[in-house]
Amino acid sequence: MKITRIYADEKGESHFEDMKIELRETSNIGRLSKELNATGLFLRETPADFKYSWHTVPERLCIITLSGESEIEVSDGEIRQFKAGDVLIAEDTTGKGHISRSISQTSRQTIVITLD
Repeated sequence: MKITRIYADEKGESHFEDMKIELRETSNIGRLSKELNATGLFLRETPADFKYSWHTVPERLCIITLSGESEIEVSDGEIRQFKAGDVLIAEDTTGKGHISRSISQTSRQTIVITLD
């Protein structure tokens, strides 16, 4: 399973990283990754005209897009788009952070999970 990660390097620049999450065989419930420890979960809806200038995340987050589309720009200049079904691990709790903006004509709904 492929996901995207945002992280800050030692100079405070934020970057994307493509990650492949290994899945292991289980019994009749399908293939599973290793367990990720979470401390909370909330649902979020942002409007179609949402734009959040440079910011860091307050803690490690797993963000799963349910509907709508967004675009995230990291400080090294790379821009990526996220749509329904995409998973993002945001770990840039320090440094320059990133910009988030909606790119769809409708609101965006996400599940946000706070990670240990």
